[in-house]
Amino acid sequence: MGRPVLYHYPASFSSQIVRLALVEKGVRWRSKIVDIIGAHAHYKPKYMELNPNGVVPTLVHDQKEIIDCIAIAIYINNHFPGPHLIPTDERRRDLMEQWVNLQQRFPERELLYSMMSGTRATIAHQDLERRKKTLKEAANKHEELSDYYEAKYDDLSSLDRIIGSEAVANKHQLTLRSMIDMLEEVMRKSTWLAGDEYSLADVVWTVLLARLDMLGLSKLWEDGGHPFVSGYYKSVKARPSFKKAKIYNRTPWSSYADAVLGRIPGARLVLRGIIIVIAGFALAQILKIVFA
Repeated sequence: MGRPVLYHYPASFSSQIVRLALVEKGVRWRSKIVDIIGAHAHYKPKYMELNPNGVVPTLVHDQKEIIDCIAIAIYINNHFPGPHLIPTDERRRDLMEQWVNLQQRFPERELLYSMMSGTRATIAHQDLERRKKTLKEAANKHEELSDYYEAKYDDLSSLDRIIGSEAVANKHQLTLRSMIDMLEEVMRKSTWLAGDEYSLADVVWTVLLARLDMLGLSKLWEDGGHPFVSGYYKSVKARPSFKKAKIYNRTPWSSYADAVLGRIPGARLVLRGIIIVIAGFALAQILKIVFA
């Protein structure tokens, strides 16, 4: 069985779900970063042939392409050895599915765009306009993929309309409050969402809580009224997989740098060498001053 290849972007919400599933399962995988910000590489025909939805992530394994993050996580669980991410007990499996579905139904992307304001909103509008222009040009150039490109164009247009919408942001935050209340009740009686063992439900909720934390919405459970959610979030952050899978709970300024470096062979090694040289030079100057 060959090593799976994951096409992903560091800060992508769905990519983080799959990376966390891979790490928790203990699967060794090859990383292919798709630059969805600068190069709009997910709209290139070569990638669209892998994933007609023009999104990340995509998992390629044994000549199969799996394109939905939950489908990928299930595939990982079913095709590789390691801890079970899907409970074998039917009742706990049903619980897991309920919590996964609840998370997946929540429009995280809409919340993200609706909360943008000021400079961030301006940049988001400009980025969406560039993306739509790229999609229009690609649809005209690649007729065999035009339906997919036009669907993506419509999707981005709907996002453009809600940037900075206080009404949309308030609506989604109200839904989140209800979800956090539900989570508090479950965590009051259980270690993990589907019982005593960590599961795919915990994978997706780890990423959602981290994203909410990044957006400044940890106040939803740090209000003193949700101690069990607070404890749960601390527990998932403390797992080695949180850092190893690169789950972002702070604004990922390094994400684009990761994408660029990931596309250049040996770039990280070279950068590390440059940092060492600079640090060595700085230390030498300090020693000169100290012992002068």
